[in-house]
Amino acid sequence: MTQDIVSCPSNVHLIGCKWVYSIKLHSDGTVDRYKVRLVVLGNRQEYGLDYEEAFTPRKYVSSLFIRKTSTGSILLLVYVDDIFITGTDSSLITSLQQQLKDSFHMKYLDSSSVDTPLELNVKYRLEECDLLPDPTLFRQLVGSLNYLTITQPGIYFAVQYVSQFMQAPCYLHLVAVHHIIRYLLGTSTRGLFFRSDSPIHLKVFSDSDWAGCPVTRCSVTGWCIFLGESLIA
Repeated sequence: MTQDIVSCPSNVHLIGCKWVYSIKLHSDGTVDRYKVRLVVLGNRQEYGLDYEEAFTPRKYVSSLFIRKTSTGSILLLVYVDDIFITGTDSSLITSLQQQLKDSFHMKYLDSSSVDTPLELNVKYRLEECDLLPDPTLFRQLVGSLNYLTITQPGIYFAVQYVSQFMQAPCYLHLVAVHHIIRYLLGTSTRGLFFRSDSPIHLKVFSDSDWAGCPVTRCSVTGWCIFLGESLIA
């Protein structure tokens, strides 16, 4: 894309612009790619001088597709530029993934275990996508995860986070619950390592942000506990 520099007409009011830089991360926190875009400083426009009418940005909606066969069912959720596939028949899922791969340029994140209970740098909000037609599954999963926090305190914050959407969950909130389950898949073989020469001292560190929760606007507090040199919680 090329652009030409031209003289500004005398009857045109100039509006400034600026470059916006951002970093897109993988689910494990590593850098995926660097992004940049040029945006107009629309907040400096004046009604009647720079524009005559306003518009409301289009709300993104999600679409859910369901296919049922004699061997099982498969669900495909599309939200903006993300696709989430799940179901009870692995062969149907594999076949659909291959069809999508043949037709589009796509990146796959499989259903294997993940390293964190929630996606990094992602904040979920109320009414950010279409509501689930039947929230029963979401509520059952969150309820089961609440009991699991007794023996899995590492997921306590993530479960508390998705519990905020129990009244009116949407598709993206269900994806977040699925992410917690994927995290639990990889915890069965994990353990704590204690060095034999490490002193048995308990140390606790905590910190909080400023109005970090987009739902309640409350501050979010984080903490970690070390026994000697080993992180235990």
